Amino acid sequence: MASILNGRNLNILLVVFGVVIIALASASGYLFMQNQSLSSGLENAVGRVGLKKGVTVIGDVDALVGEINSTRSKVSALQSQYDNLVNSTSTYRKQIRDLQFNNTSLKNTVSSLDSQIRSLEANRTALQGQLESLKSDNASMQATIDSLNQQIFTLHIDMDSLKSAADEFSKQVETLKSNEVTMNSTIDSLNQQIFTDHIDMAALNSQINTLNQQINSLQSQIDTLSTAKLIGVNLNTIPNARTQYLEVTGEVCNVGTITATNCYLHVMGFQNNILIIDSYISLGDIAGEGWVSVNQQFSYSGFTLTAYNSFLSWS
Repeated sequence: MASILNGRNLNILLVVFGVVIIALASASGYLFMQNQSLSSGLENAVGRVGLKKGVTVIGDVDALVGEINSTRSKVSALQSQYDNLVNSTSTYRKQIRDLQFNNTSLKNTVSSLDSQIRSLEANRTALQGQLESLKSDNASMQATIDSLNQQIFTLHIDMDSLKSAADEFSKQVETLKSNEVTMNSTIDSLNQQIFTDHIDMAALNSQINTLNQQINSLQSQIDTLSTAKLIGVNLNTIPNARTQYLEVTGEVCNVGTITATNCYLHVMGFQNNILIIDSYISLGDIAGEGWVSVNQQFSYSGFTLTAYNSFLSWS
């Protein structure tokens, strides 16, 4: 746009310069014509003076002088205009040279700008392609945004539902807390009762242990009674130093409820830790709650017995 304006200014100056040249030419022509007219007027005046000798020519001379003065004034004015036009022409010429120089610079600038415009147009084409791609991406992103907005809307609905559920859950929690207080009170009461029951249970366990001991004792007695068991009743083992016999007398009883088989009495006598009597008295089988009598002598010689005894055995 600046180059177009500068071009228009240059054309205007050229037109003005042409007008000034024409004006200068016209002014020169006019001055020439005025000089010719003055010369012709003088000649005519002289002729009239010659022809009219008897006529007074003072009035003609005054008229000519006035016309000459007027013409001189016009010539001075035209000369002043001519000088002004010459000065203006010099100024316009300088401006034309400056404008021509500026025009050359502007042409270079226009050429550079044209190159830049072509580059910008190429960039515009590339950007247009990118814009189309961005429009496609924008459409895809808009579809994604619409989908996300729909998801957000759904999430808001779900959130409202969850809030409602949370409120209901809070009510249930408050109810549960109230129930918990009641249950804690009940638990405390039950724990107290359990503590009392534990004390009672400990006492009962002690009684149970005592009863179990009694039962075990009775069971042991029952087991003893339900098996064969031999005991000596007035069973004596006595040495007779005068006759030198070891006498065994008394009864052997089976206090059990079953028959004791292969019953015998093992008799032993010692003289100074020396075993001199080692004999058996066979008692046979003794029925449950049965008994047999024993009366038997074992002889020895020498010193008095220092130790003696008898032992029952059965199967």
